[in-house]
Amino acid sequence: MTTNYSAGPQALGYYYQIRYGLLHLLQGKEEFKIAIEKTDDVETIDTDGLREMLQLKHHTGKNASLTDSSKDLWKTLRAWSDNLYTGKFSLSDTSLLLVTNAKAAPNSILSLLCPNDKRNSQEAKKRINDFLNRTKNQEIKDLAKVYTDCLTEKQREELVSSICVLDLSYNITEIPNAVKKMFITAHKKHHDAIYEGIAGWWEERVIQHLVNHSTNFITRLEVQTKLSDINEQLKMDGLPSRFKDEPVPTTFDINPDERQFVRQLRVIGINEKRITHAIRDYYRAFQDRSFWVRTNLIFDRDLETYNQRLIEKWDEYVAIKQDSFERLSGKTIDDAGNDECKVLGEDIYEHVRALKIAVRQENPYEHITRGSYHILADDNPPKVWWHPQFQKMV
Repeated sequence: MTTNYSAGPQALGYYYQIRYGLLHLLQGKEEFKIAIEKTDDVETIDTDGLREMLQLKHHTGKNASLTDSSKDLWKTLRAWSDNLYTGKFSLSDTSLLLVTNAKAAPNSILSLLCPNDKRNSQEAKKRINDFLNRTKNQEIKDLAKVYTDCLTEKQREELVSSICVLDLSYNITEIPNAVKKMFITAHKKHHDAIYEGIAGWWEERVIQHLVNHSTNFITRLEVQTKLSDINEQLKMDGLPSRFKDEPVPTTFDINPDERQFVRQLRVIGINEKRITHAIRDYYRAFQDRSFWVRTNLIFDRDLETYNQRLIEKWDEYVAIKQDSFERLSGKTIDDAGNDECKVLGEDIYEHVRALKIAVRQENPYEHITRGSYHILADDNPPKVWWHPQFQKMV
């Protein structure tokens, strides 16, 4: 449903900050570090203490044009005037960047602050004053109040001269390709996978950053290190895991969980903590397998072949255990009691948990094998099971 109160543009604005922040950091100096929503939308600082304050203005409409009456101009001027007045930055070591995917209208105030041969900050300051003197728009006058009433003439002059307008910048959908172009040391066939890996990590890193109130900057070195790690995993046709070094939630509310692979564990008497571990492995394997297919690192048929290898290993061990049981007990597996089946089932389950079967030889991630078995156990009908009589129970 669309309403006058739609949060869509605002949500896009937040995602734009996250995506543009990554691009800007990668485009910056080696020693760059960045903060999101600290003093400004995006803020960077280098080892010399030079800062950049970025106001980001994203527009979804085609051919958006920013005129002298555009709120983007006056909201930005208010934010920077307020921060200057309250001492949150000093203009002697700070550059102010207004980044927008819209176009600064020809001969507008913003056009005079673009980095080209027509830039004229003195004329821009004069045009700001002229516009405020003649406008009848009270909202704009209110937005400019700190600029006009609280800053000195010298501060206003220095403020305007510090502003650089970067119009026609990337829109939110163009940023991924711009980031991928920076993967110059990686094979092009890996670019999609690298981007998905770094974008997912970056989003989580920014969330952590915001939860900590943006007090600690994120360094370019940290991002480059993560990129190198992802690239290294992809070498020699390897497969990266999003969970190689990162934790995923380790506590789950398993009581209402009626997925088949969970029910399979319950019927052989696996306790809740071990079921939690199984859900974690299922989650990790599902995410990694989906990521590999989505980024064309492997294909569906590769996973089908891998699944068949897992099933064959399971089937071999099931045959061994059932044969041993029938010889020692003198009973068929169909005549086994529930307690006997639970013992057999747990033995089979623990055996496959210990297997390390790689999708490719370079990637023997344990969670892939364990989680993939749970994926097979969750099929309808199940392709593997632990309790020898489970199929009669479903």
